[in-house]
Amino acid sequence: MRKDFYHKEWYDWRDAVLRYVRFTPDHGAIAKELFAHYEDSVQDFERIGYDEELARTRALAAMGDAVEVGKGLDRAHKPWLGWLFEATKWMMTALALILAVTLVKDWMVREVWYHLEDQLKWQTPPAAADSAETGHGTIYMAPGDVWEEGGLTYQRMDVWLELDVPQASTPWGPRGSESYTTDRGPIPHQFRDEEGNWQESFYYHYAADESFYAMEGYTRYQWSVEFVTEEPLRWVEMTYPFGNWTLRAGWEVEE
Repeated sequence: MRKDFYHKEWYDWRDAVLRYVRFTPDHGAIAKELFAHYEDSVQDFERIGYDEELARTRALAAMGDAVEVGKGLDRAHKPWLGWLFEATKWMMTALALILAVTLVKDWMVREVWYHLEDQLKWQTPPAAADSAETGHGTIYMAPGDVWEEGGLTYQRMDVWLELDVPQASTPWGPRGSESYTTDRGPIPHQFRDEEGNWQESFYYHYAADESFYAMEGYTRYQWSVEFVTEEPLRWVEMTYPFGNWTLRAGWEVEE
């Protein structure tokens, strides 16, 4: 650190220069640049043998007349260009803020609409649906459509979850951690074999269509599970490992 950082003559000269520069927002950058040039000059004089005080005096004299330097800098930092730049910068900032607010408001409106749409599509569970209290609401399960395709039997089971308090996103507990047991034993979620192929039958997967909506809502959620087997299932039980309940859905299977 230099032992004589403060030098009154230098600051008087700098202030005299800045008085001629009309675009005041540039004063800080100009002062910093002038000081760096001044310090470099001081060090140059010291390297050739001048003591610090004399080096500062000679360096300041080499900086030139404060009036001429100030007028030259004023021409380089034209006020109208500077203020135009500042206005443009503030305008771009304002536009960016307006755009951000617009996007956020648009996102919030769409999110509210999506959630409202989900609630409007809620289908009341059938009276025959099996149900259980989850501690935070009620879950229902009922057998759905049965059809054949490609030599396999497809059976859909519909699930409803109605919570007591709004949720920000889909509660993945009962949908993702549950297990299913059928009249032919436990049935796994669809998986690939060692060669990367999906199994052809005896599995379940989540499914949804326009008649049974399965998107996020606030208190009401609906989804379907499809069981793919070679022979029709008579019944399915759903168990949630963190709840003391098991739901059962059955189909009438022709002998």
